[in-house]
Amino acid sequence: MISFGAGYYILTAYFSIFEKKMKRTFLLLLSTLAYFFSGAQSFTMKTPMPTARFMAVSAAIGAKVYVIGGQSSNGPILNTTEEYDVINDTWTSRANFPTPILQSFACGYNNKLYVVGGCTGSQSLSSVWEYDPSTDQWTSKSPMPTSRCEISGALINGKIYITSGWSSSYRTLEIYDIASDSWTTAANAPIGLMQINSGTDYQGKFYAIGGKNYMNTLWYDSVMVFDPSVSSWTLGPNIPQPLYAGTAVSYNGRIHYFGGGTALSLSASNSHFVYDTVSSWQFGLAMPTDLYAPTSVRVSVGEVQKLFIFGGKNANNVVSNVTIEYSETPLNLPSINNHDASVQVWVNPGQDQLTVEVKDYSRTQLKLVNINGATVRNEAMIQNEHRMNLHGLASGVYVLQVNQLKQSGVYKVIIP
Repeated sequence: MISFGAGYYILTAYFSIFEKKMKRTFLLLLSTLAYFFSGAQSFTMKTPMPTARFMAVSAAIGAKVYVIGGQSSNGPILNTTEEYDVINDTWTSRANFPTPILQSFACGYNNKLYVVGGCTGSQSLSSVWEYDPSTDQWTSKSPMPTSRCEISGALINGKIYITSGWSSSYRTLEIYDIASDSWTTAANAPIGLMQINSGTDYQGKFYAIGGKNYMNTLWYDSVMVFDPSVSSWTLGPNIPQPLYAGTAVSYNGRIHYFGGGTALSLSASNSHFVYDTVSSWQFGLAMPTDLYAPTSVRVSVGEVQKLFIFGGKNANNVVSNVTIEYSETPLNLPSINNHDASVQVWVNPGQDQLTVEVKDYSRTQLKLVNINGATVRNEAMIQNEHRMNLHGLASGVYVLQVNQLKQSGVYKVIIP
């Protein structure tokens, strides 16, 4: 990675890029064939949950989502389990969880649902429960070595990773092997926090995002990353705003972080931050409502991924029963293959221009597309070097397509 001053970067991968100082525009090269740039973002309000709640957990099995526990608007901690049918947008009551519970971790695996830890008010739990939708029954499994609440967790390759939360050893990472119903421990997390709630899996790693300390005096923008392949932690790029009790989920090749508390007074946020390893953190489309301690889940319906957000509490301290679907309309980009390292792209500082240089300019078409999929520039190269005027374009993210007779290249262009 080459830096050209505060906030401006070029990442190089398949094409070489000239090292030019940039004052207004900077360009990030896509660094993976599998990268999927998202187009228009939207939130859709769906059928509300029958029970308003916050600090609940959710998990998906097939096209069904299960929301468990949480706290109601008038105070009691719930053992309510409700099933959401993603296809038909309907809710059904299911067998109650064995005990009232909040701020646990839940995931779906091999057509079963697992709920780990949590608390019943002031008492932290070490319990692990398995739910079978086919019988509508809960079964107790081997407990976690450490009782803890307000935890961060992720499911990766049949194992559940748990860290942080209320406990005597809050930095401990404990790993539950679903197949053998057994627990092991691994390296301690770099920071011991509570109310992270926003763990997720991403590219085979466990991400624990945000949180606050045990004295209720600090809240964090930290991102802790555990890599199971080397059994060690690193600190990733910080999320743009210190938050706790938000919810995170990987979806369409990126991590999405929604809502959370922004101050120790439990004020709620409608923030939406998006992370990938190419562009780090970006601001996503803000949620239609502010939510403290919602829960979110990714659902696979055939080959289609869906993302849903449930419940939470707003800035007016009102507990919500919202069901919100978040979606992205993808841009139709050409495939990336047969790269020619002679293609060079750079920006012209202070001139609002992009320069593209190729060895063979014949039949080379340049197309710049905005986040809504609209083409804002479509120009043919008539010589080896071509300058594209960016003047008048709104700030935001664009995709530059360099289309040649036998190959194409795709760049992401960011105009601050």
